[in-house]
Amino acid sequence: MKRLIVVCGVLLLLAVPGFAAAQASHPENSGKADFNSSTSFVVGSQTVPAGEYKFQCKTIDGRHYMVVTSADDGAEVARVPCEPEMLSAKAGNSEIRSMSRQGGPTVISSVRFKGEMVAHRIIQAKETI
Repeated sequence: MKRLIVVCGVLLLLAVPGFAAAQASHPENSGKADFNSSTSFVVGSQTVPAGEYKFQCKTIDGRHYMVVTSADDGAEVARVPCEPEMLSAKAGNSEIRSMSRQGGPTVISSVRFKGEMVAHRIIQAKETI
């Protein structure tokens, strides 16, 4: 009986790292972040006109997408691929990071959602870089 308990204990210890590695580092859907822009901006390969929007990362068919919806009616205005990147600590606030291009629209580069340990890096289309 003691031998059985020891064997079960050893098997359990060997299985624990497997369970930890199998845990998802990214939820199916992230939180949401509000964004109000007075000028047009680029998300991936899509140019979005000025206005008020909500950003959310969604997992669709096993891939991550940043989905931008209108704050007014909830209509989807953009869906672009993104890559989750682990952060060293939870984001204290939701942040939308961007790059300004001289003579062109602002390009959204990543989004962080309050309370998550993941930054969502937008995969840029070749023509917008």
